[in-house]
Amino acid sequence: MLAPLLDDDIDPDSFAALPAPGGRALLAQGLQRSLTASSEVTHAPRATPALLRACTPATSVFLSSKEIAGWAPGEIDRVVARAGRVIVTRGADGAEVLAHGAAPLHVDACPARAIDPTGAGEAFATAFMLSLADGPLAAVRVASVVVAAAVEVRGPAPLPARDVLLRRLAAARGGGP
Repeated sequence: MLAPLLDDDIDPDSFAALPAPGGRALLAQGLQRSLTASSEVTHAPRATPALLRACTPATSVFLSSKEIAGWAPGEIDRVVARAGRVIVTRGADGAEVLAHGAAPLHVDACPARAIDPTGAGEAFATAFMLSLADGPLAAVRVASVVVAAAVEVRGPAPLPARDVLLRRLAAARGGGP
């Protein structure tokens, strides 16, 4: 799992060539931004060549709806066609899993009293990847519960115990396993 801060933090071709028996994750926001001469951050209006080169069928790409808000119609489809899956996080509106040839999969956000969203994307992506063996629906549900717990505290803090997260997951599913 890599989360570059800027477009030149990783070599996308080397990343794409890494062995990935369990899959790889790319939090792609950094590949979508660059610095101007005056050190201002700018966001690309489309999928960058670096992002597209980093995508392989073994790669799960994580982007937020804010990061792709300015993209032209159909631009997300270019990323979906190259990646194993693209997960678009939408904050309180949940998340969507997009995969080539499959219907979009939307999961509502787990209710949370958001205090600090710092690190939410990383928490979501980590939980998703650790749960992916159970399928993308299960993975996005688990990630939703983990990120809800992560944003309810200020600053870096441990997540609640596993049994607390499992109860919250059951409640989010309407009480089912």
